[in-house]
Amino acid sequence: MIEVQHLTKRFGDNLAVDDLSFTVKPGIVTGFLGPNGSGKSTTMRLILGLNSPTSGTATINGQRFAELKAPLREVGALLDAKALHPGRSARNQLVALALSNQISLSRVDEVLDIVGLTDVANRRAGDFSLGMSQRLGIASALLGDPGTLMFDEPINGLDPEGIRWVRDFFQQLADEGRTVLVSSHLMSEMALTADHFIIIGRGRMITEGSKEELAKSGTGSVHVRTPLHQEFKQLVADKQWQMREEADAFVIEGVPVAEIGNQSFAAGIPLHELSAREVSLEDSFMALTAGAVEYTGRRMRKGKL
Repeated sequence: MIEVQHLTKRFGDNLAVDDLSFTVKPGIVTGFLGPNGSGKSTTMRLILGLNSPTSGTATINGQRFAELKAPLREVGALLDAKALHPGRSARNQLVALALSNQISLSRVDEVLDIVGLTDVANRRAGDFSLGMSQRLGIASALLGDPGTLMFDEPINGLDPEGIRWVRDFFQQLADEGRTVLVSSHLMSEMALTADHFIIIGRGRMITEGSKEELAKSGTGSVHVRTPLHQEFKQLVADKQWQMREEADAFVIEGVPVAEIGNQSFAAGIPLHELSAREVSLEDSFMALTAGAVEYTGRRMRKGKL
């Protein structure tokens, strides 16, 4: 189990992590989400003792990482898939880790097989694609057969087969009772991968909960198609509903589908479509982090940059 209590980290005038507290429980995959610059990677580095907190604590099974007697056997982590020796083979990368942590060399071959790199084990790691490097990083995290695993953006560079494998494998690790923390910005994939979500922004906790719990924070939408565009727009204006136009449909936010149907019927407006759309994890994430996005782009006007 990972416990973070009032964790704060300053880099000069930059407050990267701000009084952050959460618990990552064993037996489930926990997604760690936030916009770019939200402090996810810094928090993971603080948990792993790679940075020292300004204040607060981060412990793994009740101990700080520096206090663990055999850290690789208790915690496995992938923070940067390309942080490896480019001149060593994939196998020798793992052999060096195994020898320095009193881990049997037979475990090296075992984890190479688990991640699907047996056939390329003797190739230089510097020649690996990002996806292959991700697999090698996962193998390194698994080397000590630890009970706690942390992965920062592990899906980057993987092909569809690799993404599905990672998704199923992380769930298998959790089913074995391990603590699994996964950071990612790919909302659609995290919705399929994680059971519980921790969302932060600008270094602070925004919310946490299951996908179903987070969905309740969104208002949902209703898609409407009608041949009487102007009449429907007037109805929306009269009722002061929040609406946007999307292709040939109107999208109403925060109004029950039954109310839209009843009011349209009363106004004599025929509807060709009236469908409620569920709130996705991405919708909830965007709504929750709207005020914590550090870098935003703008829409281009049609035909202009």
